[in-house]
Amino acid sequence: MRIQGGEFKGKKLSFRPKKGLRPTTSKVKGAIFNILKAKIPGSYFLDLFAGTGSVGLEALSRGAIFSAFVEKSAREASIIRRNLEESQLNGLVLSMDVLKGIDYLKKAGKAFDIVFLDPPYEKGLVNSTLSLLSDGGCLVKGAIILAERSRREGISLPPSFELIREYRYGDTILSLLKWKGEE
Repeated sequence: MRIQGGEFKGKKLSFRPKKGLRPTTSKVKGAIFNILKAKIPGSYFLDLFAGTGSVGLEALSRGAIFSAFVEKSAREASIIRRNLEESQLNGLVLSMDVLKGIDYLKKAGKAFDIVFLDPPYEKGLVNSTLSLLSDGGCLVKGAIILAERSRREGISLPPSFELIREYRYGDTILSLLKWKGEE
């Protein structure tokens, strides 16, 4: 697994395959950064259900100022930390459940321009995560959210989110959302 673009293009990332871990494919990751390319430089990026952390690391390589990673698995979180240290990139890794991580970030006063969430497919976690984000406690006005989900999983948007567009890649749907503010 490698960084695909930016300052660290080609850098190999530490990665240990694990049953149940579904890293974002290079095709989908390329699409994510084509969608977000103009918004990444100078942004604060939040990678939820981070897994390998490759999306947040890619954002840092492409000019994000800061990236926070929330990953429940202590093993995966330690690999993300190692990749950050080896690249000397600016980030925060929280080894906790995403729902607790969002609460932690809100209480810490962290606010993000871009949020990427890629939970395990078909477990209803996209909707519950969007619900937690909907109060904007860790979002800047106009924040962009990119939610990756299975085509078999529906999405229910809280009123504070606007669906901009959806992109389909085989079984994967990327939903591009904008946070309009509290309603």
